[in-house]
Amino acid sequence: MINIINQAVDTYKEHLYPTVELTEGEIIDYNDFVLDLIELKKEVQKLVSKNGDERYITEIIHNQKFHIMATTQKGFAVTIKNGDVSISFKRFKKVSKQPCIKIEYRAEYLARYGYVKCVTQTTSFLKNILSKFKQIASEIHLCTDIQGYDFDVLDFFRMKSTTRKNEFHHDDDSTNFFEGKKYTGFTLGKGDFMMRIYNKTHEINKFPEKSFVKPCRWFVSPNYDENKEVWRIEVQIRREKLKHYFNDKKFLDDSINCLNSVPDIWSLFMKKFHHIDLNEDSTIEVMRGKKKLKNGSYKLLSKYAIRKRFQRGEITPLWKEIQTFFHTKGRSLTYLEEVSKPSALYVKNSFKSLVSTLTKHLRGRFDKYALADIILEANNEEKEKTGLTIFDTAKIKTIDYFNQVNHIYQIQDKNGFGVQYEDDFKQYENDLENNILALFSVVVPEEKPTIETLKAFYEKFGCLEKRKELLCV
Repeated sequence: MINIINQAVDTYKEHLYPTVELTEGEIIDYNDFVLDLIELKKEVQKLVSKNGDERYITEIIHNQKFHIMATTQKGFAVTIKNGDVSISFKRFKKVSKQPCIKIEYRAEYLARYGYVKCVTQTTSFLKNILSKFKQIASEIHLCTDIQGYDFDVLDFFRMKSTTRKNEFHHDDDSTNFFEGKKYTGFTLGKGDFMMRIYNKTHEINKFPEKSFVKPCRWFVSPNYDENKEVWRIEVQIRREKLKHYFNDKKFLDDSINCLNSVPDIWSLFMKKFHHIDLNEDSTIEVMRGKKKLKNGSYKLLSKYAIRKRFQRGEITPLWKEIQTFFHTKGRSLTYLEEVSKPSALYVKNSFKSLVSTLTKHLRGRFDKYALADIILEANNEEKEKTGLTIFDTAKIKTIDYFNQVNHIYQIQDKNGFGVQYEDDFKQYENDLENNILALFSVVVPEEKPTIETLKAFYEKFGCLEKRKELLCV
């Protein structure tokens, strides 16, 4: 029988950004506070110790005891720590898109008091230092601890995922996973979006300082059996992914929405990673990539054959058991691509690449006439293939880009995110329309766009009717 003995937010990190509501005096007070910490840090750096974590002095800050550390996080000026959190600060002159505070909540702190109380207490403390800020989630880990199922090496090959990077997880002193050493788990995915499945009991035996989870979580569970090993399914998502997902409230990189959407995040991983109920023989064949026939010979399994096995298979009873988080089924999340803005830098880099490639092609010689011939050849190939010139195709792709950006902004507005069209985007829209309409109104006879071009522009932009009377087609 599979028992869930713990579900928790195991790790949480966030950044604080100053807001425009801050007064000049509040900014000065904050910077003076950070400057005082920096001066204390300089004193700490004079201390000599082989262990960097032992180089600190203790100070009371707004009734809380903290260590002022000799070292700090990259990109920040000074770091303070205690048994609960690690907080890094840096000064700022004006409000920008750069964070001024970074917070890392310790796993034991989260385990003892729960993430809601931890974040609430720390936010209240920081408001004594900076009164107004925007909280952005940068990383969150969720975990489910189970008993009644012991993973083995075959389970790695029972996993179906949409990620490309899957790795074995083993002890640091292991040089070969298949040497009979104790199996400790595996990872799926990569840093921004990752799942880890590992033997938590084994980890605690190796690192006793992580045993806090026992009294905080396991011992209070009526399903816990101290004679059985505990396995942990842990998921990790960082801001690079959080900022693309949203639900009916906001994007998940908003700290409050992220913490209110914990079941949604867990559900997202359950949809991305599946533990498929393949029998042992079938799993071994998937692992080896070949199937033994009745005559004793072997047949290689194609990617298609392996994919069909996973498509026909059901998820395991274990995976069905852990579909919810905090006894709540998560809502669906929507993924939205980030808006990328055109830049002259991209044009420069593309031109550098073009010059470099042509020079290599000509064995170290750059010839402008050869470049002109290549452009003409490319233009003729595009005409034969699509009926359009490469310049017409470029304009159509520009319209595609505009429509994509417009769609993203509309979704954000529809979902009440308060995202408004930026001034430069509105100007981009006006310039694009004027340039496309000008193409149809001032062309000379020998440069008239083809019927194919007109149809393509009409489909993409709907502007043909506005200038139809000016075209002799």
